[in-house]
Amino acid sequence: MRKILSTLSSALVIFAALFSYNTVAKSAEFF
Repeated sequence: MRKILSTLSSALVIFAALFSYNTVAKSAEFF
């Protein structure tokens, strides 16, 4: 159970990082 939880949390962190990076890239493109 712990392994699944850690895998989920790590995937969430990667997803959040990608999302924020995309947002920054779009903002840079906009300006």
